[in-house]
Amino acid sequence: MGGKLFNAACVLLVMVSLSFADRMNVSVQIPVTDVTVYSNGFGFLKRQNTLDLAGGELSLLIKNFTSSAVMDSVSVDDSMGGVRETAQYKLITKKTHSMYLPFDEILNQSVGSPIRALTKNGWKNGTLSWFSSDRLGIEDAGKLVVLRFDDVEELQAPASKYKKDVEVNETERGLRIDELSLAGSHYISMSYLVSGVEWNANYKYYIPSDSDTGSGALQAWASVSNNAGEDWKDVRLKVVVGYPHMVTYFADVLRSNAENAYAPKAMAGSAASALPNFVSSLFGGYYVYSLGHPVTLKDGETRNLALFENYVNFKREYIWDTTWDGPHKVYKLNNSLDQSWAPGTARIYLAGDFLGEDSIKYTAKGKEAEVTVANVPDIVAKKQVNSTTGQEYQNSRTTTYKVSLNVENRKDEVIQLKVRDWMNSGDAVSLVRSNPPAERKEQNGLEWKITLGKGESRNIDYQYTVTNYYYNY
Repeated sequence: MGGKLFNAACVLLVMVSLSFADRMNVSVQIPVTDVTVYSNGFGFLKRQNTLDLAGGELSLLIKNFTSSAVMDSVSVDDSMGGVRETAQYKLITKKTHSMYLPFDEILNQSVGSPIRALTKNGWKNGTLSWFSSDRLGIEDAGKLVVLRFDDVEELQAPASKYKKDVEVNETERGLRIDELSLAGSHYISMSYLVSGVEWNANYKYYIPSDSDTGSGALQAWASVSNNAGEDWKDVRLKVVVGYPHMVTYFADVLRSNAENAYAPKAMAGSAASALPNFVSSLFGGYYVYSLGHPVTLKDGETRNLALFENYVNFKREYIWDTTWDGPHKVYKLNNSLDQSWAPGTARIYLAGDFLGEDSIKYTAKGKEAEVTVANVPDIVAKKQVNSTTGQEYQNSRTTTYKVSLNVENRKDEVIQLKVRDWMNSGDAVSLVRSNPPAERKEQNGLEWKITLGKGESRNIDYQYTVTNYYYNY
């Protein structure tokens, strides 16, 4: 009984081996139809097509399928076939190409034969006796005439062979889909993750006047780059604010990549026209912008596409953060729209002229994006740590800091200035006193809002302690 089972298994194995050996290669076109681009250097692509296929064991070959695809993410569905395997393939074929002979090979055919060479001094006739990389020698009546190639305007030689056949290896790479196919019309769809694609947001904000508060036209654009190793022709494009969690396999890539409707009438002459074609929606916790028409991006190409345009309010502030090189002029844009703003570069234009640019962070609905546009040399600021004293205790040390901040308004107007400073970190940080009173912020931050008249100077004095604990074992 065992022998019969063994023999039956061997027969089955042989049949399966023959079946796979008889697999037929079929080149197919399954174009990219949908592209979703995340902000971490990865994209999610879909392909689909309807094909008439024969029955049996087939290997569907998609030529030039990108090598940057994450292979274990490739998913294939065939309405009339069972997919057995997906893998990248490489086919090397020998092909014969006809190539023109180089000049030295043509001359070599004529050595020892009569030739004629036309120079500026007329025709030179004789037998081609030799040639080098830039000269040829013609023998006539026992004399050798040497001519430079540059001096020969026309050459008549008996050479009859100008081409030769050359055998070369051609390599074809792509994706192989092995399947058991039923004869008929197949609807095939597939999807996969791919690296080398990214998008970045950039914003243009147009304001009519330089006031403390107001409203302006905000244009958001998506700069989409295709470096995936394949062309996208007439695809449905989506860009996502954020990106999904991905396994450790992608950690290094993630770190490296992460660490125009027409212009509103009220802003005529100041805001450039944009025609946004994206529609925003919420999907699985992400904000997704879908382009309203097909787009083509070739491999290596970057396009800047309009996302949206709308009015948002702004506040102008003068801010001195003591970690900066001096006070800055800052615009705070209020995100009162229905979608969050992706991190990117924001540029501000005043009456059509460029005012400045800054990088903004992810800005949720109802929050503010802070855009620094310029240094303000007419506001002079200085920080001084007046004294530092320490006190040792049995299991701790407490250090007391006394700090003085001085600001002077040299502008010809009254200004509101926001001052930020940072206390040193420790196990326990306490603000002892501040004149004027400070508002405590995150990460040991302090903030003051003061009004400075023309030519006015003000001091901010505060004291704080930092306690660090330790244990003697």
